[in-house]
Amino acid sequence: MKQYKNRMVIKIEGTSFIGKQKNGSVFFEELVSILADIQNMGYELILIPSGALTAGMDTLSMKTRPENIRQKQMAEVVGQCSMLDLYDSFFNDYNKVIAQVLLNAEDIKSAEKKKNLSDTINALLEMRIIPIVNTNSIAGCIEPKTKELLFEDDDMLAVVIAALCKTHKLIVLSDVFFSYKKIFQNINIRELSFTAKTSSGKKHQSLKNEKQEFRKKMSALKAAESCGVETTILNIGNLSSLYEVIKN
Repeated sequence: MKQYKNRMVIKIEGTSFIGKQKNGSVFFEELVSILADIQNMGYELILIPSGALTAGMDTLSMKTRPENIRQKQMAEVVGQCSMLDLYDSFFNDYNKVIAQVLLNAEDIKSAEKKKNLSDTINALLEMRIIPIVNTNSIAGCIEPKTKELLFEDDDMLAVVIAALCKTHKLIVLSDVFFSYKKIFQNINIRELSFTAKTSSGKKHQSLKNEKQEFRKKMSALKAAESCGVETTILNIGNLSSLYEVIKN
C-alpha cells in the first residue's frame, strides 16, 4: 500500500489528566506550538483527541461519570464542542486552521462514503488545514446492522484513519507511558508483564482492568502495524520527543 511518508495520525490521550492540572493551558500551548512547528516542517497532521466525555462532564458540572447512554452521549457532544474550541483557540495563535471531521458507521462501511471521507481529509491536508477527527457520539459508534460498537475506543478509530489516509506513522501521546516505545510484530500480548509509568514518573502495577485496557490498545496498534503503519507510544509529559519520532 502506498503511504504518504510525510503524513501522520497523532492520537492525544491524557486530556482528563491534564485537565486537572493548574498548568493545563501551559500544556496545550506547548502541544500546539510543537504541532504547528511540525506542520511548518512539511508534515501533514491528522489529530484524534480523547477526553470529550471528561470535558463535557466538566462543562456540565457532572461529578460522576454517567452510566446512562443518553447522559453519556449528551456529555460527549458537549465535550466535543469544548475540545474543538480549545484547539481552535490555541492553533489560531499560530495562524493554523483546523476542521472537525465526524464519523459514523456508514462512513466506514459504505465504499462510496469512505471514499468521500478520504477525499475530504485529503483536500483539507492539501490546504494545510489540520483535521481533528472524532466519532459522532450519537450515531457514529453503533454499527447499523449488528447494533454493535464500531469503534470501541479511540485507539481503533486512530487505526482506521491511519489506514484510510495511508499515513506512514501513528503516534499515541499518553499519560500512561509503557516501558517500551515501539510496538513490534509478533508480540505475545498474553505473556507481557505490564507495569505502567505515569508521566510524573511514578510506577504502579496494573490491575486486571488496566491489563484489559492495555490489551485492547495493543490489539489496535498491532492492527495498524499489519497495515504497514509505524506505531509509537510516547509520554505526553515529554512532548519534545515528538521531534525524535518524526525524524526516524
